[in-house]
Amino acid sequence: MFGRFRIRRIKTKPWMATAAAFVFNMCFGCINAFGNLSVYVTSYLRCMGGKEQLNFRYNDTHKIFCFEVVAVASSVCLSGWVQANLGIKRCSILSGILLGLSYILAGLFCHSYFALVLFLGILFGLAEGLAFSCPLASTFKHYRCNRGLVSGIVMAGTAISPLIFGNIQTFLINPDRKWPTQGEKKNSLELYFSDHALLIRVPNALILLGIIYGFFTITSAYIFTSKTHRSYKPKKYNVEMSESESSISSEDEISVYSGAVEKNELLGQYRLKGLSQLVMTEQFSFYWIIMIFVHIFVNYFAMFWKILILSKFPASNDFDISLYGNIINSLSNSLGRVFFGLIGDCYGLRIVIISTCISAYMSIYLYIEVKSVWASLICTGLVFFCIGGAFICFALIAISLYDERDFSDNVSALYTSRMVSAIATFFLVHMRSHRGHTRLCKDIMVTLAIAITGCYIVKPDVYKRRKIE
Repeated sequence: MFGRFRIRRIKTKPWMATAAAFVFNMCFGCINAFGNLSVYVTSYLRCMGGKEQLNFRYNDTHKIFCFEVVAVASSVCLSGWVQANLGIKRCSILSGILLGLSYILAGLFCHSYFALVLFLGILFGLAEGLAFSCPLASTFKHYRCNRGLVSGIVMAGTAISPLIFGNIQTFLINPDRKWPTQGEKKNSLELYFSDHALLIRVPNALILLGIIYGFFTITSAYIFTSKTHRSYKPKKYNVEMSESESSISSEDEISVYSGAVEKNELLGQYRLKGLSQLVMTEQFSFYWIIMIFVHIFVNYFAMFWKILILSKFPASNDFDISLYGNIINSLSNSLGRVFFGLIGDCYGLRIVIISTCISAYMSIYLYIEVKSVWASLICTGLVFFCIGGAFICFALIAISLYDERDFSDNVSALYTSRMVSAIATFFLVHMRSHRGHTRLCKDIMVTLAIAITGCYIVKPDVYKRRKIE
């Protein structure tokens, strides 16, 4: 039914495709603002939920974020198949509809923890995973040079999202600048909200956010293009194919087949062979493992940055931390994506990964040592600068080592590593949380050291573009 839905074609220029991809990523980047939203959601569940939710903590709400990451990594494996059948534009519109529904339904059933896991976690992750590579796949069809810079600009939309939507969340829920109070346990350092007027705004805020996200994602997806721009000449595909398979090597050549069923079957066989050969390579195995260790610090700070500062400085103001923290984190994350994208264009993947991990290691170390709120916010901004580099690695790996033609499949396969890193982060937090967040930060520094060591030990040949055998 959705495949028969006809969308009016518009002439998309390169700058239009880039701007649309930026806005699309900005809406889906709202998950990066979950660290700000989780404070209000956890407090709402403790006060407005059932008796079984009276003792809820931030570690319990962290499961929503983990389910979201796992759902993204799981559904992203299907994104290549969905895009092949629906096209980039229809797939993006479908994801925008699911994104809006996830927040609207979460607002309607906000009193239930299970509903929040289902809608904010699984349904949102499904929506993001299906369209994860659509913005870049659409934009790359207009550019053949400086793709690291283009990737940084497009993915900066995800980074800028907390600056916009994080402050909107705080303005909608806590406009009176109320302060959180200590939990029921006297020895607890976690702070929660108990003001009734503040908490009843949480469901309405989620519904309004869902309407905003759905409108902007559907509008920007309408501008996406599925056809390669005439100025771009694709490189020869680097997977060996037989004569029968080479006859379907481009969309123009596929059109000679009269039967739609036959065309889809041939596309599926071609895509399956290319993806299976990709997974069997030494390159993929190396980057997949490295990304697991790199993204543990990403998952942890994306969820706990605000909780860390509130726990470290109980007398600090929630509204000010949300406002200035979101500004610093978003701008630094955006700059990090553009900066490390340029590093990838100039020096290659190995330097990007090593510099990202070393910078993150030093930033976390500085965060542990500082003793003031502003210094902690600045150090957190440095960490988010490195998070930008960690996210840009997926696009750089897929487009630098492999070709543009199967960009969606390559990114999808690599992104499954983040599912494993989310699970690892979940167990790390629940096993070591009793020792405090400072000890957790030191454990995360160890994972970064492992990633740095791996990049130094592995032979340089793995970083070079070569034929998939």
